[in-house]
Amino acid sequence: MPGRIVRALTPVVIGIVVPLLFMVTLNPGPLPGDVALTRSLQGVSFGWVVAGADALIWPLGVALVVGALLLRRWTEAAFLFVAGVTSVVLGDGILKPLVARPRPTPQLVQVYEKADGFGFPSTTALFAVVLLGMLVYLASRSLGAAPSPRSTLLVRVMLGAVMLLVLAVSLSRVYMGVHWASDVIGSWLIGAAWLVALIHGQEWWRRRRSVNG
Repeated sequence: MPGRIVRALTPVVIGIVVPLLFMVTLNPGPLPGDVALTRSLQGVSFGWVVAGADALIWPLGVALVVGALLLRRWTEAAFLFVAGVTSVVLGDGILKPLVARPRPTPQLVQVYEKADGFGFPSTTALFAVVLLGMLVYLASRSLGAAPSPRSTLLVRVMLGAVMLLVLAVSLSRVYMGVHWASDVIGSWLIGAAWLVALIHGQEWWRRRRSVNG
């Protein structure tokens, strides 16, 4: 079931990501609505609640890989590690220099956290989407063809928690004035596309191992 869903979503995700990359490359400044969205979020009195959410995702990534290793889930640990590392390489090493989009400036919005380098995409949001998306996929994959109602419920609860965490991490990057909202939304889409590619790779690896094994 997870594999069929991924294959069905692949053309949709790619069809959105490619035009988005062209858009932000041709127009490196804030897109319509970016400044207003940032100012609105920074003007919310409880915005500080999400301000530190981005700091949680990096140690969480390490904890997930270490936890899988301690449980001797070697395959899961390997794919979580690959998901995390490749998402950082994709964001910081490839897309940011390629797009070269400036970050928000104090002249337009409040900048509570100074960050170096370019702004698109948000590697933190990209990392969260890919890593946590892989976690949910691996959890759903482990249920097998006939999961129990309790197991299905647990995966759905995990999916809901993951979506909330990704949202909190993403909002924190905008609230701190490190990224525009379009940086974050682009990271969601690119992260989804990369997650789809990684899942395709894992499905291929599983099929090849079953044939050879």
